[in-house]
Amino acid sequence: MQAIQLPKRTGMVTVKGRVNNYSNTDIAGGTYHRPLVRRVLDALLYAQRVEDHLHMFMVRTGSPDPLAGGQMDVPVNVHGTICGGASLADNMVVEVTGRIRNGVLMAESIDIVSGSRSTRVQFQCDLREVVSVFCPVILVAVIALGVLSGGGLGLFVATWLFTSTVLGVAWFFLLSRLGIVALLLLGGRDGGARFPAMAILVAGLVITVAFW
Repeated sequence: MQAIQLPKRTGMVTVKGRVNNYSNTDIAGGTYHRPLVRRVLDALLYAQRVEDHLHMFMVRTGSPDPLAGGQMDVPVNVHGTICGGASLADNMVVEVTGRIRNGVLMAESIDIVSGSRSTRVQFQCDLREVVSVFCPVILVAVIALGVLSGGGLGLFVATWLFTSTVLGVAWFFLLSRLGIVALLLLGGRDGGARFPAMAILVAGLVITVAFW
């Protein structure tokens, strides 16, 4: 088996072929963890989910080539948790579009092809993961901007905290009293509604920046 030597940097690339040697971090076992900066860059540059859940496979793009000495395979990585009906498995025909990072195709979209029809593999959006990754980055950027601007940082933070407090009070007296809505939208693993502190802080930050 021979892997295609992809360039380290290029624009959007689309390949079509059969899935081969599919695996993911759950199957492989062990602990997979990307540094915060790597997760942010993967999301911004390669349209990856911020979750540390990695799918790995080869896309076999052609029939055996006796001159090349074997199959022509493209290594593919994609982060995130698959949701919905379509999933990945060996021997599926897929069309993968993405960008190259160090010779690996970082998939932005994956379509499972069956005859003339195709089904997009859907990845869930984990709001908690997104907030946990980007909130510290935004906070650091805002603080740096306040320091570089020569003042106003204390007032900005105070306004942010005040706005977040108002949102928190509004949630407690309005949304949490809707019962079933709070249970469905904000329910924890134990089935009870939890106070969405991180989401409220992010919403408060967005509102403060918008009106600052």
